[in-house]
Formats: sequence, structure tokens, C-alpha cells
Amino acid sequence: MQVALYAEINILCMILLCIMALTAARFELDSTAQTRTFIAAIWSAFTMNLCEVFWGLGLSRTIPMPAWALHVVNALYFFMLCCTTFFWFVFSEYMFRQSMPHKHVTHLLLVMPLFALIALLLINPFTGCLFTFGGDMKQIRGPLYYMQHVLGLSYLLLSVALYLARRFSHRNTKYYLKQNEDTVFISFAVPLFLCIVLQIFFQDLPIISVSPVIAFMLTYTSVIKLRITLDPLTGINNRRSLLKALAAKCRNVKKDCSLYFLFIDIDNFKNLNDVYGHNEGDRALQSVADSLSRVCRSSGG
Repeated sequence: MQVALYAEINILCMILLCIMALTAARFELDSTAQTRTFIAAIWSAFTMNLCEVFWGLGLSRTIPMPAWALHVVNALYFFMLCCTTFFWFVFSEYMFRQSMPHKHVTHLLLVMPLFALIALLLINPFTGCLFTFGGDMKQIRGPLYYMQHVLGLSYLLLSVALYLARRFSHRNTKYYLKQNEDTVFISFAVPLFLCIVLQIFFQDLPIISVSPVIAFMLTYTSVIKLRITLDPLTGINNRRSLLKALAAKCRNVKKDCSLYFLFIDIDNFKNLNDVYGHNEGDRALQSVADSLSRVCRSSGG
């Protein structure tokens, strides 16, 4: 009964992940590198849940599996966990930096945790450094058992460390994040960490299997909200968000305080488009939007 419930929960998680990935690919989001990495992270989590189903069925002997098959399922599970956090790290870098670093040395450092995990998973059947199986096919943990968890989650830890460094760095305005970007990042990282902590205390519940679904669902809804409320070209609030924020400010103006509304026009913008083309006009709008954003961040506007 417990094995069947465990499998059903994982299958439900797989269905939800599949719906999110297909919807993101077809309807909601564009085909940028940022979107592709987000969808790749969802499919990696989908494969992770699939491995969890076979692991539970094999370990309980519901489906008889030899030891080598369980080694393969476990290796694929933690490899996909690492891929999920790796693609999330790339997604977050695209979100905050709009690009990935181009240095080959940096790329080599980034893939080192993934290569280290692959090496451990490959030598485990011969050394038992991660785990082995007893005569009754019960799992026996090896001395490096938790390294597969640490390496698998290493990219999530790295993305959190970079997020905190950028968020609280006032010297580097390039990495000063907007509140909306904070929401997207926290929607993924916080539920995942909470579920991992809960899994330590409740070993018999499939909390770690459900955690990626919760994290991706919250992140997905946050991204969709951004698409609805932000202008896609400039990244600043669109008219819908402006009117909503202005109405809220007007309702909550404190006594003896003033509320200022600035209506700004770009001089000769039509001539800029006609002479230099719409690409240059778009760049001008982005430049003005960046300037306004910097002023608002520093002044509380």
C-alpha cells in the first residue's frame, strides 16, 4: 500500500511537470535561451520523478530488479537532480545577467560538480563508496553516501550564494535586483530547501519528490505574472501595472505627504525611428527605461 501511494504521488508530480513544460513551450513563454533552460530543468525533474518510481518499486521488490539495475536507476536519479539544479542555475544567470560568462575556465569550473558526481556514480558499483546492497536487497550506505546529495544540489547552493551577494551589494548596480526578480528566485529556492529539510526528519514520505513540482509551479506562476505586468522590451511596468500601482499610492497617501507623478516624453523619438531604424529606437527606449529604473531604486520611486 505504501509503495503504491509512493508511486502514485510521483506519477502525479510527473503529470504536473509535463503540463508545465508543454505549456511553457507552446503558449506562455518565448524561445529564448532563458526559457529553454527553464524547460530543460522541468524535464530533468520529470525524469528524476520517473527514476524515483522505479527505485521505490525495485527496492520494495514489487518489480524484481537485479542490483545493477538499481545502481543504474540511482545513478540516473542523482544525475538528473544535478541537471535540474544546473539548468536552474543557468536560468537564474540569464535572468539576472542576461547572459552566461564566456570564459572557458569559468565553463570548466561550472561543470566540475557534474563530472565529480558522474565519477562517483560510475565507481560506486565496484567500490561501494555511495551504497551497496545486502543479501535481502536492503540498501547499505557507504562513507560518501551524502556526497551525491551535496553535488546534486551544488548548483542550487551556488545560485543562492550569488543571489545573496548581488542582492546585498550596493557597489555593483548591475546586479541590483528588482523586486520581481527576487520573487521568481525565492519561489524556487525556498520551497526546495524547506522540503529538503523536512525530508531529513520524515524519511518515509516522498517530500523530496514533491519539492521540485512546488518550486517549479511557484516559479512558473511568477514568470507568467512578470509577462503580464512587465513590458517585454524595456522590462519595466506596463500600463496595467502603472495604473494599479498609482491607484494604490493614491489610496495610501499619508497626511502631510505629497505624491508626485511625472509624465515624461522622449523628444524627437519619431525622427530617431525614421532616420536610424526601429532597432535604434528600441535601444533608446531601453536606455531611458534603465535610467528611470536606477533613479527609482535609489529614491524609492
